[in-house]
Amino acid sequence: MKIKDVLEILQSAEKRVTPCDVLEILDVERYSHSKNEYIKIGEMELTHFIRVFNQYTGNHTPELMEDIKNEQQ
Repeated sequence: MKIKDVLEILQSAEKRVTPCDVLEILDVERYSHSKNEYIKIGEMELTHFIRVFNQYTGNHTPELMEDIKNEQQ
């Protein structure tokens, strides 16, 4: 399921509007090495996005994962 579809379902289920900054992020494009083209984040499958996020945070900015863990406490 694409990220934009997940957010539509959440908006309906929670009866809350998706924040405008989140909607802006959906239009941001990132380069897909597997497709050899740019793809909007909102068009990414959720599982693919999670893998990309994990790769990005795990391999390039471990501080970000630590910040996320600290925010949860």
